[in-house]
Amino acid sequence: MYPICFMNSRGGDPVQVTDPAAFVDRLLEMLTEGRLVPVEIMQETTAYPQPIQRIIQPREVDLGGFVVRRSLPSINLHAVGPWVFFDHIGPATFSPGKGVDVIPHPHINLATVTYLFDGEIVHRDSIGNVQTITPGAVNLMVAARGIVHSERTGPQLRAAGHRMNGLQLWFALPEEDEEQMVDTSTTVDPTLDEDEKT
Repeated sequence: MYPICFMNSRGGDPVQVTDPAAFVDRLLEMLTEGRLVPVEIMQETTAYPQPIQRIIQPREVDLGGFVVRRSLPSINLHAVGPWVFFDHIGPATFSPGKGVDVIPHPHINLATVTYLFDGEIVHRDSIGNVQTITPGAVNLMVAARGIVHSERTGPQLRAAGHRMNGLQLWFALPEEDEEQMVDTSTTVDPTLDEDEKT
């Protein structure tokens, strides 16, 4: 297991997080505040961490109208455990009439987790799901045998213009389970009251 270490863009000591819940809380806090910069991988020890082994410099990938900063895969590091892609979406500002238009594309033997800070993405897939991912909601898509999906800005937000900022993390499914797992997609929005959830 590799703990993840974040660097403060204003300097200061790295913060090492080994507890999964603390990892997510810290990640969301730093992204919300705009302080997430390259991720560093450190070997776990029982006492003190060893010196930093690698700094991952995200590369910018233009996805047609907006930029994703991709930390994984990188030239010298293809994955961290099961995590094979780590994308920071935006931040991007879309003028009225513009938006995200990721056309239908396939996924197989992996899962994606999408979390937004700003904007929205309408997820539509080949197994019949249409889900709007909004800030604070978590979308999980498991593509075992295969799913084709698109990601687009909804019509109301597209008409008004908007800001987009979020994360999309991809992880490889265990080989022994990839054929038995069910293709699915679900969005959980913790900001909704119980009677509003579907």
